[in-house]
Amino acid sequence: MNKEDRPHLQHDRPHASRTATQKTERHSTCSPEHTMFLNHTESISTYAASASNKHSIRKYRFGYAIAIIVTIGLGLASRRYAEMLPPLFAAHAGDMLWAMMVYWGVRLLLYRRYWIAAIAALLFCYGIECSQLYQADWIRQLRDTTIGGLVLGHGFLVVDLVRYTVGVGLAVIIDRLARYSVKQ
Repeated sequence: MNKEDRPHLQHDRPHASRTATQKTERHSTCSPEHTMFLNHTESISTYAASASNKHSIRKYRFGYAIAIIVTIGLGLASRRYAEMLPPLFAAHAGDMLWAMMVYWGVRLLLYRRYWIAAIAALLFCYGIECSQLYQADWIRQLRDTTIGGLVLGHGFLVVDLVRYTVGVGLAVIIDRLARYSVKQ
């Protein structure tokens, strides 16, 4: 039996995109055995699409986790070896890399919406910077620890807001370029 003899099996688009009405109309011309077979193949193709989507999600999340680790390493190196770097880069790189790391962390959670991740990362960075205006004893003691100083910073600077914006902007550009190259 060739394809023309089986009009109920000809498909112009994937099963997952068919509406319930389209499936019912197509299945009404089939025998019960064919209907059961078609329902089974539709559920398999839907499952395969969701499994493929989960694989790509894991792939992107793994990439964001690697980006976080690399960015942390670069940020720590920019602080430790600041005297070996060009002065302009040494002065601004740490804060820009911190903001990039925050963006990668948000992207790890929100892998589909880069613009929401960018806004969330900026709000987080700006919030941390504005929290530096608060100078209670307990938070100053927390900021005096290595981790507390790296995460919370020490003093409010308006230029840090610019650095965070540039860092998140660079992360978005890198993210979009990386995703574009993966899709091709």
